[in-house]
Amino acid sequence: MSIINQLAELGSQKMGVTVDELVAAESFDDLGLDSLALLEFNVAIQKSYAISLEDEEIAPEHSLRDVAELVETRKASDLHV
Repeated sequence: MSIINQLAELGSQKMGVTVDELVAAESFDDLGLDSLALLEFNVAIQKSYAISLEDEEIAPEHSLRDVAELVETRKASDLHV
């Protein structure tokens, strides 16, 4: 399963939107998600992938694709530490 699909499943569980809605959305703001939902998603990502993310790295103007790129980058950089 690709990272974007994994994140979509996780986000769907945490944010109460469908996987299809998350994948298709241009931004989390388009889905009407508030900062608390994004914070919960951020924490879930950190636990699932054992990476560190700042709260502002997942913001309303970001999309699931943005987050997937961030997670992939962070995972790759953590491997080289």
